[in-house]
Amino acid sequence: MHNLEFSTVSQGFPVEWLRWQDDQEEIAEAVGDWLEDGLKLGVACVAQNYVAKRMGIGEGRRREEKGKAKE
Repeated sequence: MHNLEFSTVSQGFPVEWLRWQDDQEEIAEAVGDWLEDGLKLGVACVAQNYVAKRMGIGEGRRREEKGKAKE
């Protein structure tokens, strides 16, 4: 619709964490919280960049940087 593309790289997590979710309930709950927090942060970064782009925040600065690069 708006022809905007965004991506992000979030903190990785060990595969063992997924296996731990099948273990003891206490560990599974903690691991689930860690995974959820990591995913939320990655999605929040993309959402913030999207909103900033739609609002034109930082556009003037990018134009200035492009102008300096051409000189």
